[in-house]
Amino acid sequence: MSVLSPEIVHRPAGSQAAPLSIAIDCAANAGPVNPFVWGVGAPDKYHWWPENKQLIARIRQAKIKLVRVNPIQLMLSTGRDPYPAPGDWVLGDMDRALKTIFDAGAQPLFVVAGLPKGVARGADAAGYLDRVDWNEYGRFLRGVVERYNVRHVLGVGRTVKYWEMWNEPSIEGDGKFATMESYGEFVKTVGGAMKSADPAISLVGPAAPWSDLSPSGWTAYAAKNLADQLDILSWHDYGPGPGHSDGDVLDWPKPHYEDNVNTVRSGAGQAFVGPDGKRYGAAITEYNISWQDGGEGYNRTYHSHLNTVYVASAIAHAMRARAAMFCVYNLAETGKNHLGMLANTDYAPYEPFHVVELLGRHFGDEMLPSSSGDPRIDCAVSQERSSGRIFAFLVNRDPGAARDLALRLDHSRLRHPAARAWSIAPEGVRSQPCAPISGAAVRYRLPPYGIVCIEVSGNLTPEPFKRQTAKGATRTARSR
Repeated sequence: MSVLSPEIVHRPAGSQAAPLSIAIDCAANAGPVNPFVWGVGAPDKYHWWPENKQLIARIRQAKIKLVRVNPIQLMLSTGRDPYPAPGDWVLGDMDRALKTIFDAGAQPLFVVAGLPKGVARGADAAGYLDRVDWNEYGRFLRGVVERYNVRHVLGVGRTVKYWEMWNEPSIEGDGKFATMESYGEFVKTVGGAMKSADPAISLVGPAAPWSDLSPSGWTAYAAKNLADQLDILSWHDYGPGPGHSDGDVLDWPKPHYEDNVNTVRSGAGQAFVGPDGKRYGAAITEYNISWQDGGEGYNRTYHSHLNTVYVASAIAHAMRARAAMFCVYNLAETGKNHLGMLANTDYAPYEPFHVVELLGRHFGDEMLPSSSGDPRIDCAVSQERSSGRIFAFLVNRDPGAARDLALRLDHSRLRHPAARAWSIAPEGVRSQPCAPISGAAVRYRLPPYGIVCIEVSGNLTPEPFKRQTAKGATRTARSR
């Protein structure tokens, strides 16, 4: 696979021939921006990362708002069993793991997976869970929910709202389920106990290991059979892996991260609809350019500019589909750290991390409808309601051709607007002013494999409001 680095090229307004026009209706509202779409997975379970100040600073600096974390598996893997014997709950280290996420300014997605020694269980010859005391596990998890959401051990504002019910249940090394029905028993028993402690929590599942969205798959089973427990349907979806061209890799996000999410959110007929008509949010809680060890040459791809483009494109498509959650795997891995976005020693960032940093720091709070009309240009546009600033996030997936863009600002409330381009380089997010705006359009040349967030700011004019006249008619006036 090739690895290209972008160069930022600005052309003066008026020097381009037939630029690609992108219309932005600044008066429209396509719903709130969901920062959970640039979520991340916590460092893996094989090393003890809680309370690390460098990690906290890195998450906070990037303004990441969702971190998928597996406290039970983390504790079990590092010799800190949270329930080592009947009647003995040892949860101080769980507090530390969750406090780390909250201290960083994020919300945890708590993965309920792994069995403490205090829960009776067995396994058959193939390693599938057997004879697990789910009632006891449910009692334990009910206590965990009460600890954080009722007793507020970490503080009143630090409740754990989102809980994912196991991880890749058909293949998970810390316990796998032989059938969908056995997984359903776990969710009904344990999830029911958790919701009895706090009915306001949202349960996510089944965290299926791949995007099998067939009517007979795990995700469809969960939709049809676990409506009383689950609120968001989740699965994992990694890129095509070694042996595929760069073009194949960068064609993956649109069908997998936009179309599939739309399929589940729409219900796809009745495939992803509960028995009483319940509709679910849709979440992909693990993704990356691949999950495989492809040898020394391929493995450099994980920290390359190609993966930076992949992550940027993936997030743009998940945003457009209005995914409930979308988490890249992960912040750091023990060992070779192929998939980690940060070094596993000092948590220094690799280039793909700067995508979530760019969006965390330079995006608005209200989505605006937009379309590039070019199959190689991914875009997502937002507005900051309080200031009127516009943010256009753009990704060029073409490896060989730049695109001359003209962002047309229709119905903008900004007077004397000016534009600035926030782009990604290996060393971080950088900023440059754009050429002066001409004819209510921002001109910008997006290089091959370029990623940019164009910010347009200016003086905000008051919003019009409807004034009632004495005769009952209305007319538009300006607030003073």
